[in-house]
Amino acid sequence: MSFSNEDREFLRDSIVRMLEQTWPASRASDLLTDDTAHRDMVQRVAEQGLLALGLGEDSGGLQEVVLAQVEFGAATCPTVLATAAIANLILGADESVRSLIESIHAGEAVLAIAVETSESGSGGCSIANGVVDGAALHVEHAELATHFLVVANDAVAIVEISERVSVESMPGYDVPSLSTVRFEQAAATRIELEPEALADISRLYRLMLAARAYGAARRGFELVIEHVKTRKQFGVAIGTFQAVQHKLANCLICLDAVKLNLDYTAEQYDLGNDTWRACSAVTFTIASEYLRQTALEIHHAFGAIGFSEEHEMPRHFRRIHADMARLGGTRASREEVAAFVLDGDVNSLPQFDMGAAANRFRQEVQAFLAEHWGEEQKAADRLKPLAERDFDKSFTRKLYEKGWTNLSWPKAFGGQERSLSEQYVFIEEMMKSGAPDKAHSCGTELIAPAIMAYGSDWQKEEWLPKIASGEISLCLGYSEPEAGSDLASLRTRAVRDGDDWIITGQKLWTTLGEKASHVWLAVRTDPEAKKHAGISVFMVPLDTPGIDINPEMAMYGHT
Repeated sequence: MSFSNEDREFLRDSIVRMLEQTWPASRASDLLTDDTAHRDMVQRVAEQGLLALGLGEDSGGLQEVVLAQVEFGAATCPTVLATAAIANLILGADESVRSLIESIHAGEAVLAIAVETSESGSGGCSIANGVVDGAALHVEHAELATHFLVVANDAVAIVEISERVSVESMPGYDVPSLSTVRFEQAAATRIELEPEALADISRLYRLMLAARAYGAARRGFELVIEHVKTRKQFGVAIGTFQAVQHKLANCLICLDAVKLNLDYTAEQYDLGNDTWRACSAVTFTIASEYLRQTALEIHHAFGAIGFSEEHEMPRHFRRIHADMARLGGTRASREEVAAFVLDGDVNSLPQFDMGAAANRFRQEVQAFLAEHWGEEQKAADRLKPLAERDFDKSFTRKLYEKGWTNLSWPKAFGGQERSLSEQYVFIEEMMKSGAPDKAHSCGTELIAPAIMAYGSDWQKEEWLPKIASGEISLCLGYSEPEAGSDLASLRTRAVRDGDDWIITGQKLWTTLGEKASHVWLAVRTDPEAKKHAGISVFMVPLDTPGIDINPEMAMYGHT
C-alpha cells in the first residue's frame, strides 16, 4: 500500500509537531552539541516509527523518507533517519540482517554508514576474510553508532562497535562533527549485493543529504522573507527594493527546482523505474549549485543579523554547505551525469513521465521534428549567421498546419486546448532539437492570450488567425530608456488626432524588432492619470512611416 498525499501531509504534520516539542529553534544551537539530546532523539524518532520508513507497504518508501529529511533539515536536527532508511531500502529483504534492522527500528541499534573510504597515504578500507581494515572518512553519527555499514572494494559489510573500532572527530562545517572511523582487523559480516545495488547506497545517501539541505534552505528562505518585510532602510522596507525582490525570486525558483527534482526522483524509485539513478545525480548536481547560491543570497538579504550565532541562519548555512560537500560533492555527481550522457545514447536519457496523453504527444512531436527539422535542416541552419537563426517563417507555417502554434489556445479561438503537460513536452522537444520558434512565440504565447481576454470581437477575428498562421509576427514594445519592468514610469505617449493616434517615444530591448511585422506597444494615453493608470496598448505595423529601428547586438548573438 502506497502513501496518499493526505497520508504524507499527516506524516509531515506529525514530524513538525514532534520537532517543535523536542528540537525547537530556540534551543537548537545547544541541542546540536548535546550528546544526550542526540541519543534522546534516536528514541523519539523510533517511537514515531520513522526509523522503519522505506520498508514499503505501510512503512512507506523513498518519497516518505525524503519528506521526513526535509523537515529534519528545516529544524537543523541531524537525525539518524537517513542511515536507517538506507538499511531498510537496500538491506531490508536480507534475512541475515533482519535482527539488526529490527533493533534499528526500535532505537536499540544505530547504524552509521562508511561510504567515503579513501584517505591520503592509505588504501582506505578493505573487506576480506571476515574482517574490515582501514579508515573511513566523513562518517556521520559515528559517536552514536553501535554498527557500521562499510562500503569498500566492491563489497559491503556490517561491523559492530568493538575495541578494534576507533572514532576520531573531524571538526568542520558539520555540527556535530563528522568522524574518521578506523578499523583494525574488525570482525565483519559481509553482505552480498549486486554492483548496482552497491552503488545505490551512495546514490540514496546523496539524495537524502540533498533533501536535508533543501529543508535548511527552505527554512532560511522563509525567515528572510519575513525579515525583508520589516527591515527598513531609507525609511522603507528593503523588500520593496527591486534588487532584493529579484534576488529572492531567483531563490524561490531554485528552491522549487530542487524540490521538484527530489520528489520526482523519489517517486521514480518507488515505482521501480531505473531512471531514478540518473535523476538522483541530476538532483544532487542541481541542489549543490542552487542551494549554496540560495544560502549566499539569503545572507546578503539578512545582512549582519544573519551572521550572529543567536540567529538560525548560521546553522542552516553550515548544514547546506556541509551536506553538499559530502560523497564527492558536486564533482562526483557531475561525473555521474556526464557518464549517463556520454557513455550511453543521449536519446535514451530519462524523460519525465508526463502522463499517457503527454507521452503520446511527445512521440508525435519527435516524429514531426525528425521529418521537418532533421540533420539536413540543422546543417543548413548552422551555415547562417547566428543572428539569423531561430526565426524561420516557413517552419512556423509547418507548425501552424499541425495546429501547434496555438496548441494551448481554447478551441473557441481555433486552438487545441492542450494540457499543461502536453505544452511542456512540446516546449522541451522544440528546445532540445534547436528548432526555430522566434517567429511566432511572442505573439502566440504572450500577446494572443491578452487579445482573447480583452480584445474586441473584431480584434479577435482579425488578429488571432494571422498570429497563429505566422502571417504577422510580433515583438514587445514595453521597456524604455528610463522604464524597464516598471511600466508605470513609461513616457512614450499617444495623442488623439481625429481618427488617428500620434505616438511619440522610444523603446529598448525589443527582441527581433527588425524582423517582426508588428509591435505590441505600451504607451501613455492619459498624462493626467495616476502613474499606474492611463496606459494603453496599440498594435502597430512596423512599416508605418515615422518608425526608426536600430538593432543592437546582444552578447548571446541576437539583436
